[in-house]
Amino acid sequence: MARWMMFLAALSLAACGGGGGGGPLPASVFVGQYSIAFIALEDDRDMEVAWGTGNADGQSLLSITGSENDNGTVTSPPDQSLEFAISADGTMTVGQGGSTFLSGAVRPDGGIAVLNSIDPSQPGIAVLIRRSGTYSAATATGLYGLSSFGSERMTPVVTTIFGTATFDGASATQWSVGLNIEGTTSGGAGLTASYTIAPDGTSTLATASYAYEGAWVPGGDLGFVGGDTIGEPTASGSDPFLFVFARRSSGLDDADFAGTYRIVGIEYNATATIASSFFGTLTSDSMGGLSISGTQNAGGMVEAFGGTGSYSVAGDGAVELDRTGRVEKIQGTISPDGRYFIASGASETDSDPVLWIAFRD
Repeated sequence: MARWMMFLAALSLAACGGGGGGGPLPASVFVGQYSIAFIALEDDRDMEVAWGTGNADGQSLLSITGSENDNGTVTSPPDQSLEFAISADGTMTVGQGGSTFLSGAVRPDGGIAVLNSIDPSQPGIAVLIRRSGTYSAATATGLYGLSSFGSERMTPVVTTIFGTATFDGASATQWSVGLNIEGTTSGGAGLTASYTIAPDGTSTLATASYAYEGAWVPGGDLGFVGGDTIGEPTASGSDPFLFVFARRSSGLDDADFAGTYRIVGIEYNATATIASSFFGTLTSDSMGGLSISGTQNAGGMVEAFGGTGSYSVAGDGAVELDRTGRVEKIQGTISPDGRYFIASGASETDSDPVLWIAFRD
């Protein structure tokens, strides 16, 4: 899975674009620092998480510094730089030497990008957050929805951890979560961790055995951490995971989950032993119905896909949804302003582990 460091570079270079709106943005907009995270999975449960920093020069080059956890082995590969193209609607492709590795989208303000691997052998997704503004531990305060995707590498089994995380605005976070371990589900687990948020928005999260690195958007409505950054051996191994947080609020309902989102997702079908990922658009009708269309990478094939589903939004922004023809109960969160949506699980027995990350303008 060494090519994922090339994808890491590609992600950051692409995300420095700010497509959308009236037309392509000038290269001078593609400047600054981004925090990046990847997660990739092969059919044999070979899991990798990568995290790092992308520096764009405002012209055409981006230098990347990053690390990766490949089934417990943590390394820091050499810096990379790749090429990107951004369309007027904000969609993008990323690659090198005529080969395309990633496709996805960047929000018109350049603040966040999501990308999907279109290398048939390595389904995976990436998220990038631009470092801007001033942050502190208080940036993350209160109740958040938690979504994730990862692997208990010693077994190995693909696992999602989903539920809520409460941040105290100082240094501690308390989690109340459920798990989906390749279709076997459970709930009621708790966890306590410490966290930091630096003035540039970069973040760490640590437990007794694990450590993760990531970033937050300005205002703290969305954040992520990836790792584990320690590597093996640790007390219980070094499981690769990507965790994503979206702020909960109050007074929300189905109408607040509305419009068209750019979305990426990663999933594992344990019965068929097929890993898949996708990029596309999710359109919600604000009345409990949704549709998704785009390009998926599954079972060695990259092809168009589409589908429909239903959802409900609780007052605090918690979302539960099912894709048509499945009983899944995917658990998610929309941010207070509806700009961010995350989901994972699912919580129904025999459902596939999934992680979705989405934004709208």
